[in-house]
Amino acid sequence: MKKQKIGKIIFTKVLEMPLTKYLAYIGKTTTGLTEPLVTHKFVKKKLFYAKIIIKDGTLHFEIPDKRFKSIYSTQNCTGNKIICSLKWINTRNRFSLHILKSLLHYQSKYWSSGREADLKPLTLKWFLSLYPLQYLDQTRLSRLISNLLVMSPQSQLINLRNVFISKKSIMRFSLEK
Repeated sequence: MKKQKIGKIIFTKVLEMPLTKYLAYIGKTTTGLTEPLVTHKFVKKKLFYAKIIIKDGTLHFEIPDKRFKSIYSTQNCTGNKIICSLKWINTRNRFSLHILKSLLHYQSKYWSSGREADLKPLTLKWFLSLYPLQYLDQTRLSRLISNLLVMSPQSQLINLRNVFISKKSIMRFSLEK
């Protein structure tokens, strides 16, 4: 029971980490398990999770740093702490990818145009009912999206938290138009 509580606390911290700290955490945890970590060219600028692009009229995304999408094996690991850390990293990477794919689909008109007026209303609860994923709940979703930045096709850095918008805000955007 005590190990589970400690695991939940650490997992919560992993979800709340900004991407730069998360990369450092991955580096510390996976030392000796993967090839040496190279500082990515995006670290000097504002670090973002993915870049959304439009190819042949279709939305796609690229994740420039493979550590954000890697699933790390726990087979050759010794020590419970390393195995737990790798599982948390894998879970965060899986959650992040699921959220990005789902938001790309749900808010496709917004990603194509870049106009806030094209956003559809979306709450955390509604998102989870449309795109369920085991162990992803409102709290974890909220923590994770507040730390994920994406580059829009219009070259703007957007916090995924800003894509979750209320009906009231949608009305405000339409009135300002």
